[in-house]
Amino acid sequence: MEECKYCQENQVVPVLDKEIEQQPRAGNKYRGHCLSCERWLPMCSEEYFRTHSDPHYLPIGEHEIVRLSEVGVDEGFSMSDLVDQGTEHSVSSRQSSDGHEVGQNRTMRKKVVIECVLDMTVEEFIDKETATQYLSHRFRELGS
Repeated sequence: MEECKYCQENQVVPVLDKEIEQQPRAGNKYRGHCLSCERWLPMCSEEYFRTHSDPHYLPIGEHEIVRLSEVGVDEGFSMSDLVDQGTEHSVSSRQSSDGHEVGQNRTMRKKVVIECVLDMTVEEFIDKETATQYLSHRFRELGS
């Protein structure tokens, strides 16, 4: 975690502000928040939010932030919002002796990859041939 410029504790997490996200005007919906002193910090990037080990979000009309790991797609998050959030769980799942949990995690990651590629194809960021090649390469890497 990042160090807070106010209290110097390493408790800064990225927060997705759902209210800003819903507004029609442009604006950065990602910002930092210190879990220790509870102060807001400057904006952060989407990449930092997606790759952070403990991202949070601020629901519309609320003042308390919530861990992203405590929510799901049914609460207004798309699979692409949650795409990189499985990393920490993947590590702990692999360390688990429960083979079923590892299999579920792998299946979920495959679904996330497919949905993201489908979204990019629908939005015409990539064409169908590129999507097919990427998925073929990606699943060969995963050994499936």
